[in-house]
Amino acid sequence: MQCQICPNKCLVTSFCGAPKKLKINTYQLHYGEEPVLVGGLASGTIFFAHCNMRCCFCQNYKISQLGSGYEIDEEKFLEIVLELKHKNAVNINLVSPTPYSALLIPVLKRLKKSGFDLPIIWNSNGYEDVEILKRLEGLVDIYLPDFKYWDNEIAFKYSEVKNYRENAQSSIAEMYRQTGNLIVDEDELAYFGLMVRLLVLPNNLSQTDKIIEWLNDEFGNKLYISLMSQYYPAYNATLFPELNRGITNKEYQIAVQKMTDLCFENGFIQQPATTPEWTPDFT
Repeated sequence: MQCQICPNKCLVTSFCGAPKKLKINTYQLHYGEEPVLVGGLASGTIFFAHCNMRCCFCQNYKISQLGSGYEIDEEKFLEIVLELKHKNAVNINLVSPTPYSALLIPVLKRLKKSGFDLPIIWNSNGYEDVEILKRLEGLVDIYLPDFKYWDNEIAFKYSEVKNYRENAQSSIAEMYRQTGNLIVDEDELAYFGLMVRLLVLPNNLSQTDKIIEWLNDEFGNKLYISLMSQYYPAYNATLFPELNRGITNKEYQIAVQKMTDLCFENGFIQQPATTPEWTPDFT
């Protein structure tokens, strides 16, 4: 039976390797997200196992590529969400949820129907199916997608997915239709809307400047962008000389300058630095 959950449209063999039950690796309070997602406190993150992309440089490869984790049912998922809330998480951050979209829709409906009042974040790689995203409308408060590549051939070479750019564009457009720009409260804490993450790769392989131009053309300069400089060669990146180093300050500043030239009003930049210490200690 064909799987329709993501653009891979698998036939018999599952590209992502995800089981037919929810599978997570860990859940925790996470303090290192963008300031509007933590508000000086912490985001309640749930890291799902497996991924519908095969990024050779994935810093979370132990769970995304190797599938380390354990299966849970709906009741356990709800218990985890409530536990994170009781630990004073300011939101529930679903990391790499795409392979489990069909399973998460009914449980998120239960959560919303119960009156749960923390924002739900859909933290994904941007390689989504628009029809599935439409079913998430009203269930997700904050969309936090990546836009990883502009060039489809590069996307296939390093992440083994086809037509990445078109799928990311249509997915982000649907997310924006549902929520619009990110909205923050008087404490500068986000509670609804869209923010796009852009990871700058060495040698401008992500072509981040072109992505920023497209985002501006489609959504305007009030869109929130998180421009990330935290790339370091992980997993199989050492097999590709062009990826086997961190980014330079000059490479990062090209993307910063593009945001400046287009007068983006909202977003976040980082000091270029590369360290595995930023990666959670997955079990």
